[in-house]
Amino acid sequence: MFGGRRIKRKIITWVLLLPILFGMVVLTLFGQVQAVTIGNVLDNTQPTAPGDMYRIPGLNRYRRGGEGSYVYTGINMPGITGTPITTGTSADWEGKKAESPTIITFPEKVSNSGSDPDPWFSINYVDKNDFIDFKSANQANNFYKTGESNYNQNNVQSLMTTGTLDATGTPGPVLKSGKSFDGGILQVTGNVPIKAQIAGSKTSVDSVLAGNWGVMVRVSLPPGIDAKSLGGAIDWGKSYFYLTLESIPFLGAKISNLNFPLQFDHHVYLDPSDKSIFYLKVKGIPFNINYDTKNAKMALQRGGADYLDYLHNVFLPDGKTLTNLDNLGNPITIGSGDDIQPNFVQQTGGKNFVWDPFRSLANGVLKDLMPDWLADFITGGLVPSLVYDVGNVGRTISLLNAANPSDNRPLVKLSWEGLLDPARWFQITIATPLVKALAGYFVNNGFEGSAHINFSFDMSKYSGDVDKTYQSITGGRLFPAPYADGLINKGDTMGGDLDNRRALGITLYGSNTLLDPYSVLAGKDRSKPNTDLLSQLKAGTSPMDYALIDRTKLDLGKTNPSQTDVREFPVYTNFTSWTAFVAPFDNSQTVDTLNSSGDPLGADMRARVATPDSYSDGILVNDGQAFSVNKDYNAADYAPKMADKILTQAGGITPQRYTQVYQYYDYSGDQPVPNPTRQYTTSDNKLAVQVLNDTNAPKDYFGRVTKGFPDNTWVYSGKYNYLPVAGTNVGLRQDIRPEMNLSGDQIYVLDKSQLINNKTLTEMFGTWRDKLTVGTDTMSITMYPLGSDTSLGNASSNQLVPSATLNDISLHLGDSVPYGFEGDPPYGDIKAGLTIPPMNSTDNGFYGIVNLKRNADVPINMNTANPLTLILDARSEDLASRANFLILLKDDTEGADWAATHQYAGTDNKTYFFYQNGDNVNVNGSVKNNGDVANQVFQIMIPRVAGVTSSKPTVQNTDGSDIPAANITPITPNNTDLDKYYQRWLVKMPSPVIKGQTFTFKYAYQAADITTMPASTTLQTVIGNQDGKVLARTGNLYLKRMKNIAIMQTPTLDFGEHPLPKTQQTYGLTDASKQNSQLIIQDNGQANGRDPLSWAVFGWMEAFGNSASGETHEDFQVDLGVPTMPPDYQYPEGDSLKNQLIANHTPKTMVADRVSMPLFKLDRLLESGTNAAPLTLTYPNAQLTVPASVKNSGRYSSTITYSVTDGLQ
Repeated sequence: MFGGRRIKRKIITWVLLLPILFGMVVLTLFGQVQAVTIGNVLDNTQPTAPGDMYRIPGLNRYRRGGEGSYVYTGINMPGITGTPITTGTSADWEGKKAESPTIITFPEKVSNSGSDPDPWFSINYVDKNDFIDFKSANQANNFYKTGESNYNQNNVQSLMTTGTLDATGTPGPVLKSGKSFDGGILQVTGNVPIKAQIAGSKTSVDSVLAGNWGVMVRVSLPPGIDAKSLGGAIDWGKSYFYLTLESIPFLGAKISNLNFPLQFDHHVYLDPSDKSIFYLKVKGIPFNINYDTKNAKMALQRGGADYLDYLHNVFLPDGKTLTNLDNLGNPITIGSGDDIQPNFVQQTGGKNFVWDPFRSLANGVLKDLMPDWLADFITGGLVPSLVYDVGNVGRTISLLNAANPSDNRPLVKLSWEGLLDPARWFQITIATPLVKALAGYFVNNGFEGSAHINFSFDMSKYSGDVDKTYQSITGGRLFPAPYADGLINKGDTMGGDLDNRRALGITLYGSNTLLDPYSVLAGKDRSKPNTDLLSQLKAGTSPMDYALIDRTKLDLGKTNPSQTDVREFPVYTNFTSWTAFVAPFDNSQTVDTLNSSGDPLGADMRARVATPDSYSDGILVNDGQAFSVNKDYNAADYAPKMADKILTQAGGITPQRYTQVYQYYDYSGDQPVPNPTRQYTTSDNKLAVQVLNDTNAPKDYFGRVTKGFPDNTWVYSGKYNYLPVAGTNVGLRQDIRPEMNLSGDQIYVLDKSQLINNKTLTEMFGTWRDKLTVGTDTMSITMYPLGSDTSLGNASSNQLVPSATLNDISLHLGDSVPYGFEGDPPYGDIKAGLTIPPMNSTDNGFYGIVNLKRNADVPINMNTANPLTLILDARSEDLASRANFLILLKDDTEGADWAATHQYAGTDNKTYFFYQNGDNVNVNGSVKNNGDVANQVFQIMIPRVAGVTSSKPTVQNTDGSDIPAANITPITPNNTDLDKYYQRWLVKMPSPVIKGQTFTFKYAYQAADITTMPASTTLQTVIGNQDGKVLARTGNLYLKRMKNIAIMQTPTLDFGEHPLPKTQQTYGLTDASKQNSQLIIQDNGQANGRDPLSWAVFGWMEAFGNSASGETHEDFQVDLGVPTMPPDYQYPEGDSLKNQLIANHTPKTMVADRVSMPLFKLDRLLESGTNAAPLTLTYPNAQLTVPASVKNSGRYSSTITYSVTDGLQ
């Protein structure tokens, strides 16, 4: 059942004066899925540069590894010319006509033997996100068929398999049986042939170190797919680059494994004029080489942001072993937060000229020609090449520097130290010119290679298609197919005709097509490193950080396909998507057992839970077979059958009861139009739906059901015209056992004197009811002594009659009470007589077992000639109810009189504690001797609570001194029922506790597995003597698991003082109000041990009213903006939790028209990993829109009513 709580609060205090004072408290946050593309959209259209591009707009902090954000545009605005990143002429770098020395173009093919020569991208729909590499497009495109790859260590698997796409038998990829379109990963792998040329400049190295080089990517999507939503689903933390550059010939050998670290810059650049296009930027990772005369070590300029990107730059030297670019230590990273770094190994032993690459260069060549020891001997006298030895990146950057070394990065030169050193003379006169000539290869010839690019979209984070109305359908899953054949691209994918469809395109733009709209290097000297230049050439502020595509070159790939600056790549889409979807909705005309919104396609569509009444609605049954979706299905045909209001046949509820299928798009026009239309199985529509799990019925519903669905899920799948549909899940909550509710204590601590000598006690046990039975039920209550399975006696009857009302169960106890149900059958209310204690018994503890079961099979109406019957199987937990109880006797017959109390400590409420994850529950108690019998050794019996552990108690003597820990020892459980209920401790006091004395004790509960914790537990601490005889028990404490969603705090929003508006105006918060604009939600769903279910906060706002003038308005609006987290907020699971909770939960506008709006929705089907305990969101960017129709000065006020609904029982 869905529960709710309402909170009313006066939330808006407005004064419209000349000037006007605005004050407001409001909640308007709607969200569906989580992602790690977060923050506000950065406006990059202003005349000045937006500052550091590593900062996330609206969050006022730098991004971290795995995070990204949005930028308004990926192309320059009209009239903004800026400065080209490159011009195609390397000399323009120092000529100040270009802002990067690195020219990158895209040849049609590359000739490098180490690279795949052809350009391509291939997209596979896979089960998890990890690095996978393919040798060729053919291998990538057949991955769903063969599973073959060049590298796939973590066993990424396609969610597709070979199947039939249409009635003609056309083969193609289809969703694997048992898999779902929900979530999943769209993994893009590509091979990008490149050619690069770097200017021969002393500052080229500085530009490369700053990451000031790169290209841009345009992704064009099929109609209906929202670029911002899909871009927001990019998994930034799982992007990989494998760059292969051609080897450089040297002395008959080749210098290989040259590499520069690449990254996506973690921005999704939008297209203001086209919602189906977004842009990405690939650029260098900014890094430094920190060095002195004897040491060199690599470091990222922004480790906290870029360390994952660096670690995901890899190479496969043997095609099998994935290797990092440079030499890293163990562990692979060091530091934390913004200071985290790959664990680069420091190179030591230098001799002043650490940038000179010759020694290591020559050593590597010689080791290919002779034994290693001889190569080391020959090169041993040369100056060590520390930067070269850093690794692949160090090798590459040191060679680049050698082409034109700057004064701060010199090669070996003559000095007094090496005047008489022949090796130094050799290095100066022969090696240095040789190295410069070799390194000149970079600047004179350029170099070719290919970049294997991996990036992916986590479809669980896709917030839905362009049409916001249907985002509950399209969000969190693979987008619907924009074509009726289910395919995206076809043929060569280049769009020449229908057989070569190009619905999803990827186009790369080389550096000659990019420009810096702000010209941040204008006028700066680039001939040598200098402070002015280097203050701009750094992470976040380099020209490449701001680079956009020159809009005049946007279509260059189409207008001039022979050029190499822009290339449209083949994009092979090796998957089909869904054209139809299952919407769970109760097809009954009279009752909604799914507790839905009433709209089959409502926002709760994918978070519905079936809670049918087994008596009045029917029993959930499923045989797992495929079924048709028939237009003439009538739930009434399967309804329960009665005779004089007595059940003769239970109703049958099959998965078809909750099945509606819709085709998402109307494909009849030139473009697909979202128009969900209900579909049925006909001769023209091949439609079948299946629920493979959970099942509980034999095939064709003929036979016997042996279990119910008390806490299960039906997983719907199916096919519509040969293509798999987007299925759904329906939670099931139906217990078909006879009902037994324990309303009394399960543990009874009773005075023995009240049970002997013909005295009796009657204790309430609970209630029972069984509306589902077609005959009578049997209840038996059997008693046992503690530590024994030998029965003492039994009270039972097989004549319990069905009833729609609850019947009481009470226990009549005494040593003279015979076993048996009292009164004459048939029984409704039950009073069970139990002989407690047995005559002459010295036992002080007993336990009882209660069983309730049906006596006859229950037929189920399946609207067939062979009705299904529900078998009563004594071994089935679903078909019989069972309960236990414990009786402890306090022996008060010998003059003993002890009293005990306990209470919660450190809390306002001393009796009730609402437990949530992470809490410690402290209990303080006392024991007083009021009688004449002293005692020295005690048992303290601490109640056990499932999912919670109790601490060792501490005890204070009657004088307040602590009892030594050695005197407090645990009693080893002996598998009696007493030990199932209590953790027992033996406490030895220094001396007997006599009449009038009191000692105290303390213990605590801590969470062990809160998912198994009961909703409510009654706690009584029991005090016994050494032999376990009960001396006293405390009163009740109640430990309750907090289980509803709670609004802990709502924002207070004050929009300041303003003149009466003459036109529509928008106002922001005052500085003081920004601190109070918090929404705090306590989500205890995960602490409840239930299946993940959705919960939502809603609110409706009344009209603004001016009490003085009587003027009212229903058109005031509030937009909260992207939420942020308070800087001092502590998260139970680390900072990464922040991003998941705030990302892509886009606030909706709140209008003062009394229309209920979703303020925050957590869809557990899409966000099962979210932990909000509590969730604190701050809205410092909230804006208030005031219409021009406001006429009178005065104070305006309104009220918001907040409500919370959840799917937790």
